[in-house]
Amino acid sequence: MNTRIVYLLIATIFIFSCNQDKSSTPTESQFDVSIRLEKEPGAINPFFAPTSIGRTVYQYIFLPLADFHPETHELYPILIKDIPSGYEGQLNDGRKAIIYDIEFKEDAAWSDGQAITAEDYFFTINMVKHPLSKATRWKPYINNIYDVKIDSKNNKKCSIYCNPDYMLSLEAAVTSYILPSHIYDEKSQIDITENNSDSLQIKLMDKVSASMNARKGIVQAGPYSITDEATDQYIVLTKNENYWGTNYPNNPFLQARPNSLIFKVVPDEITASVMAKDGQLDLIQLKSSDVFIDLRDNDSDKFTFHTPQLMFFYFIMMNNTSPKLTDKNVRRAMAHLMDVDDIIQTLDKGLGVRNSGPFHPTKSYYNESLPLIELNVDKAQNILNDAGWKDTDGDNIRDKIINGQKTKLSIDFYITGSELSKNIALIYQESAAKAGVDINIITKSNRLTQKENIKTLNYDMAAQAQGFDLSPDDPYSSWHTDNAVPGKTNRTAYSNSRSDALIEKIRLTRDIEDRRDSYLKLQEVIYEDQPMIFLYSPLMKFVINKKLSATTTSKRPGYLANTFTLK
Repeated sequence: MNTRIVYLLIATIFIFSCNQDKSSTPTESQFDVSIRLEKEPGAINPFFAPTSIGRTVYQYIFLPLADFHPETHELYPILIKDIPSGYEGQLNDGRKAIIYDIEFKEDAAWSDGQAITAEDYFFTINMVKHPLSKATRWKPYINNIYDVKIDSKNNKKCSIYCNPDYMLSLEAAVTSYILPSHIYDEKSQIDITENNSDSLQIKLMDKVSASMNARKGIVQAGPYSITDEATDQYIVLTKNENYWGTNYPNNPFLQARPNSLIFKVVPDEITASVMAKDGQLDLIQLKSSDVFIDLRDNDSDKFTFHTPQLMFFYFIMMNNTSPKLTDKNVRRAMAHLMDVDDIIQTLDKGLGVRNSGPFHPTKSYYNESLPLIELNVDKAQNILNDAGWKDTDGDNIRDKIINGQKTKLSIDFYITGSELSKNIALIYQESAAKAGVDINIITKSNRLTQKENIKTLNYDMAAQAQGFDLSPDDPYSSWHTDNAVPGKTNRTAYSNSRSDALIEKIRLTRDIEDRRDSYLKLQEVIYEDQPMIFLYSPLMKFVINKKLSATTTSKRPGYLANTFTLK
């Protein structure tokens, strides 16, 4: 073959291969991030399904007016220009209020191009407050917003009139997500004073409720939209074209660095780790410390490893109305039978921080003076003896006459069936048996346990977990006597007049230092009564492909994948 032709052929192949490499190499504008979900998230809507797994997805689609910054943990504006300062005022009916003036960003727009205005905010607040609304979890907070008055000269501005005594009035006003009024209520017909049987209001609220399970075609303000999905398999989010948020490159909530976020449902952690090694998953969150440490020890060349202390902790709920557990001394004895330190070391390889009460250890008002309750079988036995629980028939299980009947200290312990809950229950069962306490382990899905046992107060003990937000805790729903009845939110049915008074004071105190003093005292009262067994706050375990430059945060769910870049 002619030498010149050979050279030309080689050059052509070289140029072609370079072009091929260039087109197949991801760049900042075209790379994707694949993320593991441990289960199907269900509804992707913060109003109707504000779950932790749902939040993992919807945080890139829905946006609140403001949120807590992942680094500073301070309120940070997203849809609005600034975080407002409140001032005192009153409503037309003479009620006192604290007023927050807000202004939406001029270029803030919905995904269909319509401008975001104060009318959208007005609609959303009234939607939640409406008697026919199904956004029930939001009502306790939004009900502290008395009124929203739109500026007559500028529909980007409004004044929010809030309960002046509510501790979270600012957070309630500005951390709400919003819905596009032009999609649901174009003629501004929502009216919370209308009779529930009004056909117009029923039709309007039915339209809102019908959107709760929507995935595709969602009109929202976030940087991404769902473009493909298959139940129990995957959800694909693609960044919106001509997105207004690109005007704010330093705002972490508005960034859209990856072209797509691909959420893959992979329940099994071993499978997820294999997929990560094969490059099919770029980010996996693990519960198993064994899997995490194995990857860290053997695959550090492929991944970076992150262990932020997420706003989350484990605990064992005790039904304070159960005849076996009404005595706080018995509950204290039950706590002395739990070897929390061993659980952290054995089951979580030391990746956890113990806590002594209902607030997360990272909160500024967490009471560090309260001693952690240690495993002490002898002490537990002495307490149970003093409380009248003794083994009178030699079967190694304590018993006592309650309401004229001999009752054995046999405890129904509900677990979810996860490896962690199984192992915690087995460790507890073994130590409790040494003190003459029989632990009957019942494996049941958390959904059914919540519905059939916990909400109805038909249980003795249950292994549970709770997530927290960065805003100050409002303990009313979980700890006040008002909610200590079946169907309400105080799921241990804990009741104490002293704690009730402190909770009410916390809710009515906006001064941070005064509120902190009440928080500390409340933890002392709850610690004395031991209404549940407080375990620990696990360190989260994230494994991220080294091709990505990524940071994690203690703010749930622990990361913002929209901020990730290629190294």
